[in-house]
Amino acid sequence: MIVRMKRDLSIVLMLASSLLLNTGHAFLFPGGVKRAAASRLAVVYHPFPKPSPHGWEALPTTNGLWTKERMLRDIKRLKKMNVSITLLVLTPERFSSSSPYLSEDCQTFTQLCEAEGITVSPMISATTVISKRDQSLISQFIRDVWVQNDTGTERPDRALCFLAGEAVTWRVRDPAIQYVNVPASDAGASVVINNQTWLFTAVPGKTEPAPSARDREKSLKAGLNAVSKRSVPVAVLCLNAWNDYGGSHVVEPNTFDGDTLYDRLSTWAGKYISKP
Repeated sequence: MIVRMKRDLSIVLMLASSLLLNTGHAFLFPGGVKRAAASRLAVVYHPFPKPSPHGWEALPTTNGLWTKERMLRDIKRLKKMNVSITLLVLTPERFSSSSPYLSEDCQTFTQLCEAEGITVSPMISATTVISKRDQSLISQFIRDVWVQNDTGTERPDRALCFLAGEAVTWRVRDPAIQYVNVPASDAGASVVINNQTWLFTAVPGKTEPAPSARDREKSLKAGLNAVSKRSVPVAVLCLNAWNDYGGSHVVEPNTFDGDTLYDRLSTWAGKYISKP
């Protein structure tokens, strides 16, 4: 009897030790196998990010160009981070410049993402109220890229379009487009879209005169821990940035903290985001 009790106690201690070791598996991040915090991970992606006021740049440097080479590189990184939804940021200024390549580039990026199982939805972001005329032009652009199907790929009947900033004052209605207002991401607000809960959360930016990569990790850790401890998982967890250099909210490898934040977030996503 005593021998059996000692053996059972030994097994319990071995299990406890294993759990304690797993807890420290990833630096600054909770380890071990945990239940999913979200079914899918989404990021806000800027094809033409504003220059960083602090001199941060992507690695390798892109010079602000949205080439096919950059698209393929970004998609590979997004895939590794378990991202399955990308919100493609488009500003009214992009449409007013009437670039003949914008539609083609958006279609190319969307098709490349779809080939890797990543859904792309447009996100209209504005700093001033968009005129009704410009809203109509943008709606037609969305129809051309995300509704009309010339590639043979099956797409939903209605395109999902997100509105941010002053774009939430949108007035033009289109039966082919479903418009959704994006809440302030730093508040951790949630929105129900097609009966699924989306939780919007922020990636830490430059909040101190000279923050270190470790400071950004600590801030991100706090936000992700809060998501991990939610009693009910959400359908989609959306990070407010992949490459928002203008606001210093950056996840992709960059000249400030290298690939540190990207690697930590990829590790967390591998444990807390359901596999696609």
